[in-house]
Amino acid sequence: MMRGVMSMVLVRVSAGMGLLAVIVALMIWPARGLLTAIWPAPLAETLILASDTGVQRFFHPAGSEPPTTGTLVARSHPLSLVWLKPQSGSPVAGYLLGVRFAAPDGPLLSVPPWLDQPVVSQPFPESLILVLQTAAGHTVEVAGDELQRLVQPNRLSLVERIRLCARRFAERWRWPATGRAGQAG
Repeated sequence: MMRGVMSMVLVRVSAGMGLLAVIVALMIWPARGLLTAIWPAPLAETLILASDTGVQRFFHPAGSEPPTTGTLVARSHPLSLVWLKPQSGSPVAGYLLGVRFAAPDGPLLSVPPWLDQPVVSQPFPESLILVLQTAAGHTVEVAGDELQRLVQPNRLSLVERIRLCARRFAERWRWPATGRAGQAG
C-alpha cells in the first residue's frame, strides 16, 4: 500500500516539475534576443579566397558567416584567439602576441601566466600594453588602463560562459544611480 502511494506521489511530482520547466521556458522565450547578445559565443577564424583580393582572414562569431563572399579555404576555432573589450570603443579580436611594460617601444615579452586564462577582468596594470595581431595582419597595442576585459571564448567551459553571461547581464542592468547601465562586455 505504501509503495503505491509513494509511486503515485513521485509520478505527480515529476509531472509537475516537467510542467514547471515548460512554463519557465515559455516565460524566458521573449528574452532570448537579450541572452544571445550577452552570451559569449566562440570565435571562428575563416580564410576566404576572393577573386580580386586573394586570401582574406576573418574572425567572427562561430555559426555566423564571414562578411564577404568567395571560396572557403579553411575554418577553425583556435583556442588562442582573444577578444579584448576596451573601456570605450569597439572590441578587438586577434592573437595575443605578447605584452610590453611601461613604454610602447619597450621589448615584447611573452604572455604572463596570470593573463593566459579564459577570462581576465579588471583591474589591469596601467603600465601593461597588450600586443595583438588582428585578422588583417595588423598589430594593435591596447594599454592596460583602457582595457575592461580579456576573453578567450574558445577556451571557456560551460560554467565560465554562464559566469561571464551573468557578469555582462549585471553590467547592462545596474541601478541607474551607478551610471553604468547599458555598457556591454
